[in-house]
Amino acid sequence: MRANAGVASRARCAQAAVLATAIMKFSRLAVCLAALCAVAPAQVKSQEQLVAMREEKLSKTVFGRAEWTADFAAAKNQAAETGKPILAYFTRSYAQCGPCDAIESGLLSSPEFVEFAKSVVLFVHCTSHVEGDANPHLLREKGFVSYPTLCFMDADGNVTVRAPQRDVAGLAAVASRLGELEQLRELAGEGDEDAIRRLLLCEVELGMLTRAQILERRKNVELDEAEGALMVIVQ
Repeated sequence: MRANAGVASRARCAQAAVLATAIMKFSRLAVCLAALCAVAPAQVKSQEQLVAMREEKLSKTVFGRAEWTADFAAAKNQAAETGKPILAYFTRSYAQCGPCDAIESGLLSSPEFVEFAKSVVLFVHCTSHVEGDANPHLLREKGFVSYPTLCFMDADGNVTVRAPQRDVAGLAAVASRLGELEQLRELAGEGDEDAIRRLLLCEVELGMLTRAQILERRKNVELDEAEGALMVIVQ
């Protein structure tokens, strides 16, 4: 029985390492893309033109395939009511964005994504440079600099983890782990040692902790060999 448990633990940790590594790779890629996509060439456009560009962007077919909202407050309210995480998509309309067009015509338009979307609250934030738009600097306020950006948020609008953009399976894996967090946090708060261990592993897998936080947290958690190896890989 102990041998079987060890095999299962190593398998879980191997899967967790793949997920954690994917998240870290996308974080590094985001930094590289920032230099290419963060700032568009300066062109003076009238407010009338900017409004028209914003409306054209948000009326694209992709945003009608699933239930998207551009209202941040409404997205947070829906997340609070349903218990679902928010999947936020940051794009822009004031200038051309090739990477945005690619993800909109690919991943976000796929039947698999439309099905997955039922398990989350979809929020699209479009930076438009239109005067009076709500939350015009939300991308930077959430710690991001480039378009497109996908991330998961909680019902308070706090970023929980940046989302892998490769495929629906990657998004679903992150969403599934996020679904476990609240329950684990509640149990860990009650002193459940197994929940404390699983919470640490979950947060590490999702890239939610810094190296210093990992080192501090693991001092009080007993890990098996495979779980300890995951900590080394992520650090």
